Amino acid sequence: MCLLCLFTISAQEMPALKRSETLRYADLVNDYFMRTYPDVGATSHVGGKTRNSRIWTRGVYYEGLMAFYREYPQEKCLKYAVDWGKFHNWKTTDGSSGQSRHADFQCCGQAYLDLYMLDPVAERKAHAKQIFDAIKIYPAKWIIWTGGEPTIQLMDKHLRYFKEKGYKQAIETNGTNPVPSLIDYITCSPKSNYPKVKQSVPCADEVRIPLKVGDELPDTGSLPVARKYFVSPVFDGGKMNKENVAYCVELVKNNPGWALSLQIHKLIDIE
Repeated sequence: MCLLCLFTISAQEMPALKRSETLRYADLVNDYFMRTYPDVGATSHVGGKTRNSRIWTRGVYYEGLMAFYREYPQEKCLKYAVDWGKFHNWKTTDGSSGQSRHADFQCCGQAYLDLYMLDPVAERKAHAKQIFDAIKIYPAKWIIWTGGEPTIQLMDKHLRYFKEKGYKQAIETNGTNPVPSLIDYITCSPKSNYPKVKQSVPCADEVRIPLKVGDELPDTGSLPVARKYFVSPVFDGGKMNKENVAYCVELVKNNPGWALSLQIHKLIDIE
């Protein structure tokens, strides 16, 4: 108990790190990483699996490296990131459909775009062209960004590329973060902490609340201001739960400001 008290007191008395100190420690950590992994194309081996160096964990590192570079520009950091992009030919996947649809293999594109913003060489946004080439054969002109939680990764620099190609873009978010400004249509589907959600996303085109039997219907005043409010019965994995559907139908009947929304993609088995 005494040791805990002494630790608490000393921690409270510790001054906050200065910017220069923070950058110095970040530089030490990053130097260690670059020394440990000098080969930007080396695979990693985790959990018995071999993964290439553009998997999401590396993508997150390089996105952090670019943020660090903006605060503390050093040629060694820029070269390390550019060499990595060149090794992968500025692409996010090897072209297989499984990878092109999986967010794990799109994460590295954020760092590619950061490097493109520093030096607008066309090849640095080749990954965005990969996605565009895959979707342009279809007549639809809407892109829906969904999750996981898309606001963790999605930025206006991604949206601008597809906007310039003539696409409108919607997002489905849980409301934990603000939505990029270039989004055309917002669906907010919060799971909890509605006041915080309303701060992050004050307005939306629609609000969709997932509910199961016994869950309370929230007051619309606690939610983002929206044109439409939906209840969405929670599924059992990919299967419809009839009890949850019946419960939501009754809620809609008794609360005329709400409508029913079903996860059609699960009903017809579309990934």
